[in-house]
Amino acid sequence: MANFLRHPAGLLKALRHRWPNPIEATVNVRGSFNELPNLPFQLGDCLARTAKFAARLLRSLRRE
Repeated sequence: MANFLRHPAGLLKALRHRWPNPIEATVNVRGSFNELPNLPFQLGDCLARTAKFAARLLRSLRRE
């Protein structure tokens, strides 16, 4: 994903490819399986992974 910061072409396709499926997202955010929509779990998982990515990117930039 870091390459897309410099070259944004293909970013949407990459995001679709990395979008968590409902079961994976529910497990990752320790959600419960019930009749409620899964989209909030998917958004939460995506935000958590984005935050981890941003932290790794900042650490990498500080080292350079």
